[in-house]
Amino acid sequence: DDYTDLYPKKAPSNGIKVAVIGSGPAGLSCAYYLVLLGYDVTVFEKQPEPGGLLRYAIPDYRLPRNILAKEINSLKKLGVKIKTGVAIGKNITIDSLRQEGYKAFFVSVGAEKEIKPKIDGIDLPGVFFATKFLERVAKGEKINVGKDVMIIGGGDAAIDCSRISQRLGAENVMIVYRRTRSEMPTNPIEIREAEVEGVKVVFLANIVGLCNSENGKLLVKIRKMRLGEFDKSGRRSPVEILGSDIEHEVDTLILAIGHSPDPGEIFMGKDTNALKNGYIASNIKNPETPIEDLFAGGDFVSGPSTVIEAIASGQRAAKKIDMKLRSAT
Repeated sequence: DDYTDLYPKKAPSNGIKVAVIGSGPAGLSCAYYLVLLGYDVTVFEKQPEPGGLLRYAIPDYRLPRNILAKEINSLKKLGVKIKTGVAIGKNITIDSLRQEGYKAFFVSVGAEKEIKPKIDGIDLPGVFFATKFLERVAKGEKINVGKDVMIIGGGDAAIDCSRISQRLGAENVMIVYRRTRSEMPTNPIEIREAEVEGVKVVFLANIVGLCNSENGKLLVKIRKMRLGEFDKSGRRSPVEILGSDIEHEVDTLILAIGHSPDPGEIFMGKDTNALKNGYIASNIKNPETPIEDLFAGGDFVSGPSTVIEAIASGQRAAKKIDMKLRSAT
């Protein structure tokens, strides 16, 4: 059964149209709270299915697709309209939506720009970036990862890529992380579960080189690290140990070293004033931007964070949008 009976009672419709750009946890959260307040909410999503990272980055074994579909269906029954396959800035623009009568916009398109290491060879066949790899698997694409897979990184995406690689038939899966176990940003339970499944985790090491091997595979050069002084993240910085390089021959290399917000083509004309140095001029606590009817949140503002934090961001934005629109009437 759906969960609409558990939702609070909706306020009477006020007829005010609000657009939510991006259907990840922040966008869906914002849409939910706004529709409860009586707003006419439409969510625009460029992917063929709604859900954002819930749908395309979190594997089915952690978040079953049928549960996600139920939750989204419940939001639709509540009155949230969702339009998929619509890329703002390409198919339609924020300005054209203004002309259609939308009075406020919440931008929550996530942090989709992969961080690339500054080494040669990252464009070689067999090299994947974590979020795109997870997305392709989520869309049902069959990827031949071969027998030997290496993942660079220590977050949730690295763990998910390792366990999915095994499910795709890999026999030897290794995660390489440049700090120690205690500094890994993922949940310790996730690491243990991966290790129980047979994933090997190598600490205090990082990729420094990459090329094709004579056998047509990937030859990855890994250098040992040690922990140095504390950096601005509050963790000790990894320092390379020269002369400690080890080469590994693998079929597939997956880079899971992070991603950052990417405004893409969403902001045009006067709306570019919402950007500062190419990024949205907003912050985690305040979703407002320099453009009066534009608000932003989720990973698009904070950078990669947790689903809970994204949901909270959407709720804060809904409250701020409601305050702004009420004061304008």
